Parts: sequence; structure tokens; C-alpha cells
Amino acid sequence: MATEILDVMGKIGSFCGLLALPYLVLQNVRSRPKFSFDFHGSSGKHTQLPGVHQYRYEVQGTLKNRSLDPNAIIKIYLVAWANKSKTSYLRNGFGGLTVNDDASKQPLSLPLRFEAREAKGVQVVFEIPVTGTVDERILSEHEPIVPGASVLRQKNEYELCFEDINGNLFDATGLQINSAEAALRWTLPNTVRQFQDGRTWPFFKHYTQILRAKMKFRTRLVAQALGFWR
Repeated sequence: MATEILDVMGKIGSFCGLLALPYLVLQNVRSRPKFSFDFHGSSGKHTQLPGVHQYRYEVQGTLKNRSLDPNAIIKIYLVAWANKSKTSYLRNGFGGLTVNDDASKQPLSLPLRFEAREAKGVQVVFEIPVTGTVDERILSEHEPIVPGASVLRQKNEYELCFEDINGNLFDATGLQINSAEAALRWTLPNTVRQFQDGRTWPFFKHYTQILRAKMKFRTRLVAQALGFWR
């Protein structure tokens, strides 16, 4: 009799555990790191002096910690993407950065600490050199707003990305970016040139590293959803 009771209790416990599993997974998903940025406005200004060309890029918006856990932003990057899937950069850097409170215009220092579900209004400013850099190409390339239109826009737009204290990288929408893959694809053209010169091994080795970075990133996302990684 006692054995039957224990068996029934064990089955009830297992059933309750199965019922609780979706809730636990949902809580872990809501608690995993996630930052997003609500864009309010931006401006760009060129400064050209003899031998010097600087570009000031200013963005205002609300930076949000979307997680149920506290977190911190340790770096803010100015990025231009080489593709729509955001797996390769045209440029990526955090030099020349200043961050201000958007309301008071008082300077803020990194890291920016956030409580759970906290938001901060920020003004992000990048002062970047243009002459002889990849930004010279980005700022000079334009395309029609719509096909056939005479009004042009910058072909490759700048975007902010945010790195948290655990090394997670987020774009403005909150999408987590595979920074390792993007960095490897940034340097892939070097091995392509070697491949064209008959040196095949560096290219295959480099591409294997890209595949490894993709697998590691996907595993990390699953681990975050299950609560094993932050």
C-alpha cells in the first residue's frame, strides 16, 4: 500500500513538474539579457579644416533594459552593416564616444547600470575622423530614396549597438548579435585574396572558424533561454 502511494505521489510530482516547465522557460526567457533602443532623432555634422575632416554623429533615444534582471552597458558601438542579416560589418568601433543624459545634458560615464525593466533617456555622440578611414567611403556613398528618385540618402546607415557586462551584443531592436561571427566575416576578404592566389588552407580554416562561431552562438541562445547562461 505504501509503495502504491509513493508511486502515485511520484507520478503527480512528475506531472506538476511538466506543467511548471513552460512557466520556468518563459521566466528564463524574460530574465535573459536584452537591451533595446527607442530612436528619437539623429543628426550629422561635417567639420572640414586643412588636412582634417571630422564627422559628428549624434543620436537621442531611450535605452531600455528589457530583462527582469539588473544589467549594465559597458560599451556603445557605432556600426554600419555589410548585409541585412547583420553578420558582417562595414565599420564597428567605440572611439570618440560621449554619452549624456538626454534631459539634463549632463555627462554619463560607462558602465551604465540598469535595474530590472529600467529605461534611461540618453544622447550619444560620436566624433570620428573621416579622412583615410572606412567612414570616408560610408559617408560618400549615396542612393535614391526610391528607385528613380532624384533625392538621395546615405547608402549605409549608422546604427548603435550595445554590449552588456556579460559580453552580449544587442542592436537597437534588441536583437542579439553574433559579434564573433561578424568580426570573422569582417576579415574574411583577406583569406579570399589568399585563396585566389592559390593558398586555400587559410580560407578554409577561417570559414571553419565562422561555422564554429555560429554553432557556439546558437548554443548560447538556447542556454540563455533555459537559464544556464547570462
